[in-house]
Amino acid sequence: MRDIASRTSRSRRSGRGVYTSVSSGYHIPTHAATRNTRNQPVRRGRSRHCPACRVARQLRSAPVAQGIERRFPKPCVAGSNPAGGATKKLVRGPYATGGPLRSPFAHPFAHPWHDGAVTGSVRQRAPGSWELRVHTGRDPLTGHKRYAHRTVKGTKREAQAALARLVTEVGDGAHAPVREGTVGEVLERWFDHGEADWSPTVVRSYRSIIDRVVLPRFGTTPLRRLHTADIDSFYAELRKRGGAGGARLSAASVRRIHSVLRRALALAVKWGLLSANPAANASPPREPHREASVPTAQDVGRLIEAAQAVNPDLSCFLRLAAVTGARRGELCGLTWHDVDFRNRRLLIERSVVVGRDGLLFEKETKTHASRRISLDAGTIESLRFHRRRCKQSAAAASAVLTDNAYVFSHDVANRTPWRPDYVTLAFSRIRDDLGLEVRLHDLRHFAATSILVAGQDVRTVSGRLGHADAATTLGVYAHFLESADKDAADLMGEVLGPPGLGKAGTTSTSV
Repeated sequence: MRDIASRTSRSRRSGRGVYTSVSSGYHIPTHAATRNTRNQPVRRGRSRHCPACRVARQLRSAPVAQGIERRFPKPCVAGSNPAGGATKKLVRGPYATGGPLRSPFAHPFAHPWHDGAVTGSVRQRAPGSWELRVHTGRDPLTGHKRYAHRTVKGTKREAQAALARLVTEVGDGAHAPVREGTVGEVLERWFDHGEADWSPTVVRSYRSIIDRVVLPRFGTTPLRRLHTADIDSFYAELRKRGGAGGARLSAASVRRIHSVLRRALALAVKWGLLSANPAANASPPREPHREASVPTAQDVGRLIEAAQAVNPDLSCFLRLAAVTGARRGELCGLTWHDVDFRNRRLLIERSVVVGRDGLLFEKETKTHASRRISLDAGTIESLRFHRRRCKQSAAAASAVLTDNAYVFSHDVANRTPWRPDYVTLAFSRIRDDLGLEVRLHDLRHFAATSILVAGQDVRTVSGRLGHADAATTLGVYAHFLESADKDAADLMGEVLGPPGLGKAGTTSTSV
């Protein structure tokens, strides 16, 4: 004990101090800024030759340090000494219950300051009030140290126990630090991360939402200051005046904006840039359920006839859309190789979309699966007439129409497909001339409902439309199955017969 006292006395004269500490792996010596015997401030730092450090490394015991404090009037060991000012004690994780404090996995010659263990401290703010602080790591963007804070009430022993629990929580990752950075930086990183897997249409839509809507509002907002209440207020503003010219924005549009923001922040949580997703608990407006608008057979016939007088190629396109229920991009991507005239079948395995730069791209179908659709004799005959016209136009220009040529094209050799937006524009002009309220996509609904009303099963309709499963078809067209349900009721009535009578017409005995 004499040797310990002498070493501590030399440490006191040198003006150095050490905290007794408990940690998840080992003892960490730290030196507070104290004053030496000449009342001169001592620079904060550490020294491998510090006697107090050697004592603490050898003993690693708080009672020994307290004994040194009682023996010497002005000890250099900062512990529970009332004369030493605010009490401050470093605590470390699961090894705080006693025993050896060095981690069995630590290198024997490694200085504990550089081992990266979770450390914490407790400071008395007022009588019965203690502030806990635990180091949670460094911000990867700025390199600044990050801390988790907590204030507890009670005795010093209770505060130390709470600090040990907080250190354990931080070690388990429960207090991941919020990183420096802005929401705009997260959105850009999320967009760059997923752009390669999205279709050009999705890329263009997400880019428009980010640039026009989200960045003007949250582009420079730090991540640590983004809260759920701010996002809900943002949605409310969009609903009031988020559209073009300050008009109201539909609930569907706000939900698409919410999807972009929520997915970007969710990826930020996976990357460790956020501890929680503030958009996950946001409340976007509910989108009212709207039944599909289905044109009548007479309206579809009028559209096809009117298109025949203006553009026969467009008339063939509209008939094919009404019969197959295919999407406009899928019909624009058809080639003559996909048309089987002998077996009256059509192969749909690609789609044409417009990219961010306005160029056309071919991609897989929406469900990433190809499908074959049977055609009626009238539609096959319409395709024959259309191909004959294409061959005549190609021959007049000294070109050859190959099987890889597109079915619908403005080029004489059909080497480039129609643009999907051109089809929509041409259809809209004919529709407006007829005074109808029909969209091009409604021809898809017309095909689905016509087959369902005719008594075909839902799986057949799902296969022709290219839905991922039959549940999607039921969710969209369930209300069109009422007539089929009536037929089913009549069928059961015929099986059971009139009330009180069996199938043979004999009176049944009631029990």
